[in-house]
Amino acid sequence: MRKHTLHLKSTFPQACETGWYYVDSIKEMGYHIPRELPRKTLLKPSTQTLMERRVKLEAYCDGLLKTYGPFHEDFWFNRIVKEFFNIPDHRIELNSSISHGNWITEFRKLERKRDKIGENVSEAYALTSQAKSLFTEVTVKVDQLKKSLDSTDANITKDELSRRQDKLHELNYEIEKLGKIVLHTKPIPPTFDGIQSKVAFSATSASPRRVFGVAQETNETKNYDDSGLVQLQRQMMVKQDENLDQLLSIVQKQKEIGSSIGQELDIQNKMLSNLEIGVDKTGLKISQTQRKLKKMV
Repeated sequence: MRKHTLHLKSTFPQACETGWYYVDSIKEMGYHIPRELPRKTLLKPSTQTLMERRVKLEAYCDGLLKTYGPFHEDFWFNRIVKEFFNIPDHRIELNSSISHGNWITEFRKLERKRDKIGENVSEAYALTSQAKSLFTEVTVKVDQLKKSLDSTDANITKDELSRRQDKLHELNYEIEKLGKIVLHTKPIPPTFDGIQSKVAFSATSASPRRVFGVAQETNETKNYDDSGLVQLQRQMMVKQDENLDQLLSIVQKQKEIGSSIGQELDIQNKMLSNLEIGVDKTGLKISQTQRKLKKMV
């Protein structure tokens, strides 16, 4: 009997093999994966299939972020995870020296990224992909600046260290508020018809109008520069927090009033039930008395 050796060239894309190797390796390490990684198809995918896979990939990444968070270095800086997601290593060692100028430069970069997140939050189309990835990068950077302040040398004064800590705390507070909006908003994937109509509109229209993006200037904001607008935004946020506190107290009072009304209704219902029972008893006594009178007559 003849023996034949058959050499087959793999028809699977390299991305599919990488994905399977990543999933198997992560499971062997004992990490919990909340969602299944969507597989690629061997055939040429349609536009609808691509959009469905994109939604599943975003849900997969959101599940990992909610399970491990952005600061779980054992997971995110694992070699296999880094290679699969192409994550750059931006960690700052505690013994690394950061000069005064470098820290200020990194802080200003972080402020610009904070502003960019705010711009992406106002655009529903870019909310899912850009804002979430940028938020993860910013939270990691905040943690790095915190560690650098804890391990800074004695070249800066205590007042300068306190000033940096206050500025970083204020920036971190604003980033956390933006993060609540970013992480708790469901993605709105664009449809293929919407993309076609947008392309056709931009190709045929001589003066297209902006639908998303930076809001137009108003009478309230036209007299402010960039720093003034930031201060105005902070004042509006503080005012909104105060209004929310007032609304919370009003809702609490209404809840107490509703509870009191409910208790009063329960008491009245019991009184009506007792009155109904008394009326029934009185009706029976009257019937018995009438029968006795008929017998006597």
